[in-house]
Amino acid sequence: MAEEEERRRVRVAVGVCVGLGAVELVFFGLIWLSWFQSYLSWDPQSYGDPPAAYQEKSLYVAAAAGVAVLVAAAFRSWRVVIGQVIAGGALLMLSFATGSAAQGYYESSYESACHAGGFCDVPAPAR
Repeated sequence: MAEEEERRRVRVAVGVCVGLGAVELVFFGLIWLSWFQSYLSWDPQSYGDPPAAYQEKSLYVAAAAGVAVLVAAAFRSWRVVIGQVIAGGALLMLSFATGSAAQGYYESSYESACHAGGFCDVPAPAR
């Protein structure tokens, strides 16, 4: 009987971890997808949004994982705590890696728009 109860607890904890992780990844993906859609334009002088605000929003998703850790710890569900610590760490790494790559893409897009005749804050590089 106790073994069956333990299996049920493990299944519930795994289900909670997978569910929370999936929701967090969906929100993370939607944030960066909304950043990417700002670059969808046929205008050569157009450039997208700077990624800093989107990176900040994605850090809120990692913070939500931290809140889930605290709630799970309050209920003494250590499996969920461990799962959310892993998910939160992965989200933090993804956020910083994605933000760094997005910043490079933003700078490249801005430079391309500048060379296409758009407004430039920086002078064109010497040839």
